[in-house]
Amino acid sequence: MFDLWRKRGVLTSDRPLYHLEPLPYWLRRFEEVVAPNLPALERVCRLQSALSSAFTHYQRNPAAARDAEWLAEVSALLDADLGDVLYVGDVPRKLGLSAETFRKKFARLSGMPPWRYRMTRVIERACLLVHEGRLTNKEIAARLGFNDEFHFSRRFKQITGRSPTQFRALSMRH
Repeated sequence: MFDLWRKRGVLTSDRPLYHLEPLPYWLRRFEEVVAPNLPALERVCRLQSALSSAFTHYQRNPAAARDAEWLAEVSALLDADLGDVLYVGDVPRKLGLSAETFRKKFARLSGMPPWRYRMTRVIERACLLVHEGRLTNKEIAARLGFNDEFHFSRRFKQITGRSPTQFRALSMRH
């Protein structure tokens, strides 16, 4: 099935993002795929069915394609140089949008405000650095552009639910 979708141009690496509305409907569709106690074959069939519906829905909605391309472009801007301080307010200026229009559009398409998206990406990078275990929390904080270790620890816990020290201890056990 995946090979057929690739041959038909439905599944391509040049369009890796699909944004589907309404989100609650599509969330339910994909939650059905991971429902507990499903036999593997039924899980694969449900996944193919959900993806097929998503691709069909997406192809009928050219605005969704434009939105997905915009979101991919903006996400790349927000993902760039995670160790550098990025003023999220600079991004809308690069795109020729007002800060409010940018914030609303990004939140609608991604499900979170741009500052939270950026902070989540920074903390994902921090998780990798903590897991590697070569740097102290203070060094990680400095590398990722935090004012100090306390600020880093507070944001880390806000995103992951654990302090960097707790996260480090858990990752050492696994």
